[in-house]
Amino acid sequence: MARYAASRTRMWANRKASSSLSSDPVEHKSSYWHHRYNDNYQKLKTGSIFQTAEVIRDLNSLRERKKLAVKETRMIDNAKQLLVN
Repeated sequence: MARYAASRTRMWANRKASSSLSSDPVEHKSSYWHHRYNDNYQKLKTGSIFQTAEVIRDLNSLRERKKLAVKETRMIDNAKQLLVN
């Protein structure tokens, strides 16, 4: 029974994270990359898969419009690894 509950919780979390990825990206208040980096770092530090998905979504959206800073590129790669694991 415990395995079933854990499996259902994981499926729900994956569905919720997927919906975070497909929702509209949030426009960041600051145009400075280091401010965005600090805000995104704080989101990743929480360990929430939902906030990790938000970071990926927002950085992917920003990447489509302009070139990301090297640290932001590394951050998106690390966030993807966190989401997969």
